[in-house]
Amino acid sequence: FQPAPPADSVTDFRVQSYDGKPALTWWQGHVTAGVGAGEDVIENTSYQPVAVVKAANGLSADLHEFELTPQNTALITAYYPVYWNASSVHGSKHEIVLDAVVQEIDIPTGLVLFQWDSLDHVALSASYERVPKLGNGHPFDYFHANSIQEDDDGDIIISARNTWSAYKVSHRTGAVIWELGGKHSSFKTGAGASFAFQHDVRVRATDDRFVTIFDDGSGPPAVHTQSRGVKLILDLN
Repeated sequence: FQPAPPADSVTDFRVQSYDGKPALTWWQGHVTAGVGAGEDVIENTSYQPVAVVKAANGLSADLHEFELTPQNTALITAYYPVYWNASSVHGSKHEIVLDAVVQEIDIPTGLVLFQWDSLDHVALSASYERVPKLGNGHPFDYFHANSIQEDDDGDIIISARNTWSAYKVSHRTGAVIWELGGKHSSFKTGAGASFAFQHDVRVRATDDRFVTIFDDGSGPPAVHTQSRGVKLILDLN
């Protein structure tokens, strides 16, 4: 038993592999408006600290994903509030928008090896989230990255809760290779395979043939999908 630091929350507690050995990993920190500001922790099978992973470039690690890779790097989420022109979605020209950030961190050194910013690649109009009412103090969380995976070809799979989409992103250029779901899907899904507010998008076969998704299906706004609250297995071929 190990108490969390005072006033901290703990999420994403699980077993992963680090340096070829099993390890316990989790995120701990503060949660505000559905996003976190904290750090990621790795302990060995004797419950001894191995490493603490922090976000780079002045950001704080978010609670949604802490995924270790075979290269002893960590894929993490983070958020960066910026002033952005949201007039295209009936917002202010100086709207506070959350830029969803994905970073790959070299665990031994803490150096950032890769960074992807949603605002550089996905337009605000892709979101199903409404612009917050003026004066309520909440930023526009248009993207909301909630899972990351390194694909077997080295590219990155990112789930965005508020665009109802998963994206395959080039690890070399950051460009979006394909989009699954949402308003601009690269694939046509069959009856009953629609999803919304999804989590835990994972590619399960080479050439991205099979993808599993947990269809959260919760709002707001309220949505109705036949697969709500279950895991979908999608054949992309």
